[in-house]
Amino acid sequence: MPFFEVSTTALHTYTIAGTMRVCATVYTTCGNDIYCTNVLITIPSLVTSPSLSKEEVKVYPNPANDELNVTGVMENTNYKLFSITGSCVSQCILQQGSNSISMRVFASGVYILEMTRADGQREIVRVVKE
Repeated sequence: MPFFEVSTTALHTYTIAGTMRVCATVYTTCGNDIYCTNVLITIPSLVTSPSLSKEEVKVYPNPANDELNVTGVMENTNYKLFSITGSCVSQCILQQGSNSISMRVFASGVYILEMTRADGQREIVRVVKE
């Protein structure tokens, strides 16, 4: 009998931080197995240093599909994009003026965009990927 490998990805967006019990059940012709583990869900800190002016920087569309536009950047600004679990999924530098961040490779869900200028000023924006 041939061997077939099936890969399935499950996705769940948590709206609160904490330790969550996550279980997966694998069904085969021989029966099933259940694997459970505790997962620590963290959200990047929303307590930051003084923020960039909200009138300067615009982040759109939100929710986003393929691309997230960031305009009004006054100087080169580092950014990090975090998943809702706190993992950094993308980071780079926003150039002065207008920029776009590709969202194509990310699963649907909630992300946190953290932009930090050289002087330490930060802006944090919640972004939804459709």
